[in-house]
Amino acid sequence: ITSPSRDGRLQAAVLRRFGMETVWGSSSRGGATALVGIIRALRKGRTGIIAVDGPRGPRHTVKRGVLLVAQKTGGAVLPIVASARRALSLKSWDRMSLPMPFTRAVVVVGEPVFVPPALDADAMEALRAKLEATMVAMTADADGYFRKAG
Repeated sequence: ITSPSRDGRLQAAVLRRFGMETVWGSSSRGGATALVGIIRALRKGRTGIIAVDGPRGPRHTVKRGVLLVAQKTGGAVLPIVASARRALSLKSWDRMSLPMPFTRAVVVVGEPVFVPPALDADAMEALRAKLEATMVAMTADADGYFRKAG
């Protein structure tokens, strides 16, 4: 799912270079359409990638949409974060990072998170908060990797 923003268009262009398709939408514009689009694609066996903090943040705040997609498809959320030794940090709300060419990077992959089909609102919120805490910790580990390595 790619936001129809300037940053989203940049992401879509990069993803197209790697042979990936995008579903346009965000929680603020076309969110329901985007969720339906990605659910259809996942049910056809495609792999989905969603920036879990949405188009407006706050930064590192996991939104419910990613969990709803996993719940509706029976799939899992696989938390993935990355950090680069040298990168440009955009002046956007999320401080999107663009790695410099030929820099070293680290990717941290967490444990899959499965969302049971019948989950009440409180349990969904608890799962969302747990995923958020996990991803914040993973991001700190990834960002600290190059500080530790010198």
